[in-house]
Amino acid sequence: MKKIGIIAAVLLLIVANNVSAQISVGAKAGFNATNIATTGNGGKQFPNIDDKVTKPSFNVGLFADFLLNNNVSIETGANAEMKGFAINNEYRMGNYVEKNRIKYNLLYVTVPIDIRLNFGRFYFLAGPYFGVTAAGKYKKNTDANGDNIKVKDDLRFGNEERDILHNQEGDHFRRVDAGVGLAVGCEIIRNFGLRLGYDAGLLNIQPSGNSDNTIKNQSFNLSATCRF
Repeated sequence: MKKIGIIAAVLLLIVANNVSAQISVGAKAGFNATNIATTGNGGKQFPNIDDKVTKPSFNVGLFADFLLNNNVSIETGANAEMKGFAINNEYRMGNYVEKNRIKYNLLYVTVPIDIRLNFGRFYFLAGPYFGVTAAGKYKKNTDANGDNIKVKDDLRFGNEERDILHNQEGDHFRRVDAGVGLAVGCEIIRNFGLRLGYDAGLLNIQPSGNSDNTIKNQSFNLSATCRF
């Protein structure tokens, strides 16, 4: 976390020292494919986390590009993006079959600070991002021998561990996140383009987690971009 803060501070100083730089702004919107990277087995919080699968979601945002020279710029902005993951599992005993589909939808507001390298119509982005959860939903769909049961609830964010095996109340996830992002893009026609990126979370978002039991966000994203 300290290294990310140092990188961000350096990038902001570069922007501050180039107040005469040309600035352009734009917007983007697209799709996310999100999941989590884990160590351990989820413990009391997520006992079936080994059955996690990728979940589709969305991203929208605004960005500002501070041009330092013809090839280098600093890009920052604000995004609203849905992250999270899904768990699919199946339980059988004799003729009884239970299938579960559980979704964890986490809505983040994220602020990236990227170095952008421009190569004609193509460009490359890399840098840290910082995020905070705005809301979250938990959805469970259970098919038990033909009977369908649906459960939906709000996620809770904080640092208090939650034991679902014993119905213990607590928090599902920590509220803040930070990580690094990489992206490549192309302006297909003037002011309109496509961008493909990957974000890797560096913070453990599991309450009371430790180095042996971690949950970190991961997401691929494909976005359409428009400059104003």
